[in-house]
Order: sequence, then structure tokens, then C-alpha cells
Amino acid sequence: MTPGSWSPSAPAGKLTRGDRLAGALLGQALGDALGFVVEAEPPVAAAAYVREFLQTDRAGERHRPSFPFGQYTDDTQLARELLLSVREAGGWSPSAFAGRVAALFQDGRDVGAGPGTRGAAERLLAGASWRESGAVAPYAGNGSAMRVAPLGVLFAEDAVGLRLAAGEQSRITHRDPRCAAGAVAV
Repeated sequence: MTPGSWSPSAPAGKLTRGDRLAGALLGQALGDALGFVVEAEPPVAAAAYVREFLQTDRAGERHRPSFPFGQYTDDTQLARELLLSVREAGGWSPSAFAGRVAALFQDGRDVGAGPGTRGAAERLLAGASWRESGAVAPYAGNGSAMRVAPLGVLFAEDAVGLRLAAGEQSRITHRDPRCAAGAVAV
């Protein structure tokens, strides 16, 4: 196969919603795993890592010795939990997603969560409502935007529902309105 010669097995219009959900989650996991090694690093370090990867066709393991190569972060974990909560609840339910967020952290399965998300999970575990669990400023992290892709697929034909669900899932971990705006924008 030569660069640019790949074509999907089905035209984009023929992909099922399941195909699109799988693609969104797989794409997120791959990008998250490749980017985890330079997360929170200065742009020059990230650029050097990308150059190294492109020149050697191999991703290196830097700054994350306690995790295996290819490990994705809580961003992908929470996107997966969001999707599982929709399946289990039979539709979008902020309460169902909040329960899965709490369980992920209660079991200690989270990877690389920031202080805002970790604090929200602790508040959920202590009995806070999903409406009140999210971190407030200055914790205006991007986690709620990082995990929202499955909702984009699920609400592809319902822009109003998508905005509502994106904002609600954001509020569970980040109540700063900038976070909800970022999730809605994605």
C-alpha cells in the first residue's frame, strides 16, 4: 500500500452508527496514547517527539515510565464510560454517566486524571449530585471536550440534544462554563 492509497471498505454514508462510534473511540484512543508521553510538556518537546516518531516510524517512551507503551488516559477511559452509560441506560443519562465516573475512580482504574476530574469523582463518591460534582474555576480543564466524541455520533441528527448532552456531561467533572463551551464546540 502506498501513502494515500487506502480507502475505507464502505463509503462514509454507508457506515453504521456502530462503525462511527467504534471509529471515534478507536481514533481517540490512538491519539491519546501517542500524545500521553508529551502531555503537559512544552510545545518544543512535543514537536521533537513528533519529529522523532516520523523519522524512526517508532514512538518512544518518555516521561511515563510507570505506564506501558500505548497506554491511553482517563480522557479515553471516560469517553468509553460515557458510551457504556448510554448503552446501559438506553439513552443519554447524566446520572448513569456520573455513576460510571465514580466507579472508575473508586476502583482505582483511572490513568492520568487531572485535579478537577479527580476532585469531581471524589465528590460523586461522597454522594454529590452530578449537577454539583464538577470542579469550579480555576479548574477549567479540557477533559469534558476530550471525551465528548461519542455524543457527537449519537446526536448527529439532533443539534439541540447534542448541545444539552455535551453540556451536561461536562458539568459532571467541570462546572466552569468554558469547559461546557469547549465540549459543545467539539
